[in-house]
Amino acid sequence: MEQLKEQDARFIVHHEVTEDKLLHLEKGVRIIGFQSRGRRVVTALCLLSVFTFILAYVSDSVLRIVSAAIGLVSLLLAVCCLYSFFREWHYAKKEIKRQFANLAGREKACWEYRFYDQCYEVVGLHELSHVKYSYIGRVLNLSGMLVLVEKGNVVRYFMQKDLTKGDGEGLRQFLEKKCKRPVETVRV
Repeated sequence: MEQLKEQDARFIVHHEVTEDKLLHLEKGVRIIGFQSRGRRVVTALCLLSVFTFILAYVSDSVLRIVSAAIGLVSLLLAVCCLYSFFREWHYAKKEIKRQFANLAGREKACWEYRFYDQCYEVVGLHELSHVKYSYIGRVLNLSGMLVLVEKGNVVRYFMQKDLTKGDGEGLRQFLEKKCKRPVETVRV
């Protein structure tokens, strides 16, 4: 595969993988996951718990015991969901820090992304790819980090400040136009 002419690129990003960038990406992915399903599950369990405790308070005999038991179980499940969420966050953070401690002194992973009108090019130490914009399934803006999710679950991410040609807002608008979908904004 032959490289396209660098001077023809509309935007160029020089991306170097760092611990801070991976932690930022992990936090954004965790927030997206919690927003999509986790928040609804925890909210439903908490509401069920409150409803059943109120029912237990106003009823008597067997219904009171059953309602209180259901309320207690649903409350415990909500707490377990939240605990799992925070435990996974702590483990991911610890794992990223461990990986970077093991890689100290080694060659850093760097890529250059060049955005052209017809496709974007990924140039790395062992990679040269041309990706059509139609292959991008989702574009995310995680508080200054752009994440391109390609079909086949390939994830490309970089900070907008890493642009060496062009500006972040221009690239965001360019990607919206080329991918024919809005950039999803997530606060991190």
